[in-house]
Amino acid sequence: MNVLALETATSYCSVALSVNGEQKQSDEHAPQKHAALLLPMVEQLLAESGLSRNQLDAIAFGQGPGSFTGLRIAAAAAQGIALGLDLPVVGVSTLAALAHQRFRVADTTHTIACLDARMSEVYWGFYETSRIGECDAVSEERVGAPAELLQLIANANREKGWEVAGDGAPLLLESEKSALAISDIHPEALDVLSLALPRVEKGDVVAAADALPVYLRNRVALTEAERAEAREQGN
Repeated sequence: MNVLALETATSYCSVALSVNGEQKQSDEHAPQKHAALLLPMVEQLLAESGLSRNQLDAIAFGQGPGSFTGLRIAAAAAQGIALGLDLPVVGVSTLAALAHQRFRVADTTHTIACLDARMSEVYWGFYETSRIGECDAVSEERVGAPAELLQLIANANREKGWEVAGDGAPLLLESEKSALAISDIHPEALDVLSLALPRVEKGDVVAAADALPVYLRNRVALTEAERAEAREQGN
């Protein structure tokens, strides 16, 4: 089974490919360059693997939450490739991919994935991971003020050794010093791929037209007046 995965929810552009179980990844820090880099990275990874687009069986992408523009780029690319080849698509939570990465890299089983949502907010989700290819959400994915997440962390079971991971972690430190381990990492396509593969095998997929981003935030922008009001309320 050959599956391509795309992840552009943060300032990193990441592509991964599974060719009959062998996995490869290309990952680059490229703020505001995702649109220009993503498809060339796909073509290069396919060429290095000796694979053509016609040999792909499914497309996976990081569906968010994350950067509004980044999520649209990954979703549009996944839709475009899948539509052209009549392939199924799997959308994978960016936060779940972060938690899966911590297990893959550091054997961390209890992760609070946390991404900077801008506007003084963070995206977060609590996850338990016990094996590669699986990541169980133990809370709803949410967006809100760092103080709100810190309160949830204070009420969490400390015996499980929860770790905060992601570029939203520094915002928690700005709000209040935390004794939890903090890891400033970014989601990678390799983990999107790992979480997508079992779903592809089970047929837990969608048509290309239904491959949509998950923003969590209903409104992705504020007017200058609303920003000023929010700053005043925070003082």
